[in-house]
Amino acid sequence: MHEDLHASQPQLIRYRPAAQAFVTQLIAMGKDVRLVTNAHRASLAIKHRATGIEHHLPAVYSAHDFGYAKEGQQFWQQLQTRHHFHPQRTLMVDDTEVVLDAARLFGIAHTVAVTTPDSSAVPRVFQRHTGITHFAQLFPASTLAASTSSDW
Repeated sequence: MHEDLHASQPQLIRYRPAAQAFVTQLIAMGKDVRLVTNAHRASLAIKHRATGIEHHLPAVYSAHDFGYAKEGQQFWQQLQTRHHFHPQRTLMVDDTEVVLDAARLFGIAHTVAVTTPDSSAVPRVFQRHTGITHFAQLFPASTLAASTSSDW
């Protein structure tokens, strides 16, 4: 169903404010940046065509690749098997509290909640995770402005 919506309205698919600069800055800092999502590969393909983000990330992992949603520990175990990472040095940004809870239970030390997954809606209140409305809140504005890439 999401694939139909995404395909019928690709003009609505866009980056969150400062998200491109945030990813660019992390990569420039030598961080291992990965996209993990519950989105189906068909939906991801539509989003990739609209944004080109897959060209800037070393890997994108869909929960459908593992057969488990991000809300479950099986997802995190499978992700760890596929791509070894250090949970105590990992930052997970998501717009769903149960996903962030699962990440933290797995041992991911840094969890940040996007409180406005729908920019036209009222911000959500997160009880157990630091919330942001804009990726610029994670880096000083001057750092993000200096890292903005004009090619994506």
